[in-house]
Amino acid sequence: GPQKDAAVTVRVSGGRVAPATRACERCGAVGIDATAPCPACGTRIPELAQALIIDGRYRVDTEIGRGGMGVVYLAKEMWLDRKVALKIIAPTWAGNAGAAVSFHREAKALASVRSDHVVQVYSFGLHEGSYFFAMEYVHGRSLRKIMAEHREHGDTIPVNRVLTIITQIAEGIDAVHAAGMIHRDVKPSNILIEDDTGRPVLVDFGLAVPGDEPNQAFSMGTP
Repeated sequence: GPQKDAAVTVRVSGGRVAPATRACERCGAVGIDATAPCPACGTRIPELAQALIIDGRYRVDTEIGRGGMGVVYLAKEMWLDRKVALKIIAPTWAGNAGAAVSFHREAKALASVRSDHVVQVYSFGLHEGSYFFAMEYVHGRSLRKIMAEHREHGDTIPVNRVLTIITQIAEGIDAVHAAGMIHRDVKPSNILIEDDTGRPVLVDFGLAVPGDEPNQAFSMGTP
C-alpha cells in the first residue's frame, strides 16, 4: 500500500515509485515546493507537513483496513474539510483487469444506493496507476468486534438493540435491492456501528453484483 518515507515517496502499482505531493498543513494548498514558503499562506519549512495527496484533494492520514483486494485509509477531503474513508486497490491487483472491473463495480454499486444504513460513495478515480474511491467515514466499530467484546465479558447484546440493528440493516439491504444490486456478503464484520449515534451501516460491496447477474462477481474478499 502507499507508504511515506524521508524522501516523501509513495509506492504505487507495479512496484513503481513516484513522488508524493506535499500539502500545507495550515491552509491545505498542494504541490508545495519544500525549498520555499507555501505560496498560499506563507508557512515556511519545517512547518509544512509532508503528506500523500490523492487526486489533488484527499490527504491520506492512517490505514484503517486491509484485505485481499484493497487498502482503506482515513483521509481528509481538504476543500470540504471532512473525513473520508479512501479505498485504494492493492498494488498486487492494480494491473489485473478483472480486479479493476470489480473495484469499479463496487464503487458504482455503492453510488447507486441511497440509505442511511449503507455507506455512501463520494468519488472514484485513478491516481498514479492505482484506482481509488472515497467513501463516507463511519467512526465506530464493526458489529463483529462488538459481539466479541460482549462474549469476552460473558454478556450478550440486549434483544431490543439486536432487533433495531437487524431492522435498520434490513432497510439498507432493501435499498440495495431497490437499486438492482445484491450485496452477497452481509455479515457482522461488514456492519459498522457508528459511535455517536449507534447507526448501523452496511459496508464492503466488493462481492456485489447486478440482481440479474448473481453469478458474475469477481470475488476478491474484504475490504
